[in-house]
Amino acid sequence: MNRCSFWHRVVSRDHLGPHVVWVIVSTLLLTAGCRKGVRPVAPVSGSITLNGKPLAGGSIVCQPLAPPGSVIAGKGSVAFCDADGRFQLKTLDGLDGAVVGEHRVRIYGPRGAAATSTKDGPVDAADDIVPKKYNHYTELKLTVPPEGTSEANFQLTSKK
Repeated sequence: MNRCSFWHRVVSRDHLGPHVVWVIVSTLLLTAGCRKGVRPVAPVSGSITLNGKPLAGGSIVCQPLAPPGSVIAGKGSVAFCDADGRFQLKTLDGLDGAVVGEHRVRIYGPRGAAATSTKDGPVDAADDIVPKKYNHYTELKLTVPPEGTSEANFQLTSKK
């Protein structure tokens, strides 16, 4: 039996037809244009400094926190800093910005070639110039408003 003949039989039955059609139409109307669990995204940009200097080549990772009463947090966002420490977040699925709401923020220093030369000599690429209190043990947060923000700025210090 193909799908069309199945639905024709279900709908044409006098005792089931109207109820089944009503359930199907109601379900479609209630879910039309609504993707359960998807949170809106807004544009987010800003700058990061470390000890007053731009964090050139650094990176920022923002992971949304689930709102109260929900277990759905949404996709995270990431960005690399330019030479002036400026960044623009993109979600992990490529959308510009970050999920609206509160995020836990992790900030990392430059890696590879950008991290290999300092006034004190070469730096191991595994070393991070950003203290762990801003990444591994972070307490940094960012609240993304529905309209987005261009002022997601972080002033970090290497002092404890």
